[in-house]
Amino acid sequence: MPNLEALQAPQELLILGAATRCGIIDRIWAKGKISAAELAAELELDLRGTWTVTEALIALGYLTREPAGGREDGLLSLTPEAQALLFDTRSKSYIGRAYMHAYGMVGSWYQLPAVIKTGKSVPRESDTKHTVAFMHAMRRSGGPAAAAITKTAVEGLPAPFRVLDLGGGPLTHARAFAALGGRVTVLDTTPVVEMMGPELKPDEPVTLVAGDFTRELPAGPFDIAYMGNITHIYSPEINRRIFRLVAGVLVPGGRIAITDFIRGEAPFAAVFAVNMLVNTENGGTWTGDEYRDWLSAAGFGNYRVHEIEGRQLILADLTAK
Repeated sequence: MPNLEALQAPQELLILGAATRCGIIDRIWAKGKISAAELAAELELDLRGTWTVTEALIALGYLTREPAGGREDGLLSLTPEAQALLFDTRSKSYIGRAYMHAYGMVGSWYQLPAVIKTGKSVPRESDTKHTVAFMHAMRRSGGPAAAAITKTAVEGLPAPFRVLDLGGGPLTHARAFAALGGRVTVLDTTPVVEMMGPELKPDEPVTLVAGDFTRELPAGPFDIAYMGNITHIYSPEINRRIFRLVAGVLVPGGRIAITDFIRGEAPFAAVFAVNMLVNTENGGTWTGDEYRDWLSAAGFGNYRVHEIEGRQLILADLTAK
């Protein structure tokens, strides 16, 4: 049934996102303590706007303020909870800039009426800040289920197995595969590879490769190819092409593993498809029959689906080469 509580503006996200976009959060973190007046001057912001937003962040638990003579002169600092949430990578509550991905989506979704009328998606940002937010968001959303997904995906494969991880820039699943005995090649865009490369430790059996997996894949051969949250971005035609490319770099009998929302099986799939309507040219969520047909045409058989922590994991084996 409709959720009336959800029919509210996401005020906390909008306030925190705007403060981050304007540089307020990072400047307070860098300074340790700073007044609203100093923030406004250093960041070239309006003083009334800066004070109003920082007061709201105090009320929401992100900031604290030491009293001073004037209301704009009290020294602002991040609360311990906000520091753990936004900056402490060792904290269990750390999300980094993951919320900025959701913040950016609000702007895109606001243009949904125009998208419905024209069928044209909203142009996507491609700057470094967007990439960082997306990496943090994908790591946060995919992390809890990564161990269970990868364990199921490689069941029956003798270690060391060779993994091709398409679009695996956040490294969440790559590291989970590696922990199970895999040697992993991650194929992602050049900006992602440049950003995530320094995170890899010298002894990790993970290699990052820049490229466009809709056109060409590393030669391999690989024992398994993993596609996590990829197929919803693309049209049926491009997904069929990717499956054919994957078939060409797997060993005989190799496996493909796909994590995504299956329309008709995942309750959220139809709603998530609206996100793809807004943000992609031809993306969407696809039915199990569509996946089965695409995989069969690419030479895969033994189609099966596993439900893992609210996600669908599709597995299929290469039967023709």
